[in-house]
Amino acid sequence: MNITGLTKVGDSMMAILTGPDKQSFVLHVNDRLLDASVKAIDQQGVVFMQQIEGTKPQEIRKTLRAAAEVIR
Repeated sequence: MNITGLTKVGDSMMAILTGPDKQSFVLHVNDRLLDASVKAIDQQGVVFMQQIEGTKPQEIRKTLRAAAEVIR
């Protein structure tokens, strides 16, 4: 999954994700996606809380742009 867009409507942030099959999804805070839920969305990306059975929850951050990508 790649974060392809972020938008704010009123006080609510939404993230647009694209999967490997090029299908797009719009996610809000608390939405579920596979084994994770959306914990937070901000201007840089999305924070997921992943819960795999038998393990403790893990926080994963996916950003809109790769850390090494330079915008000029």
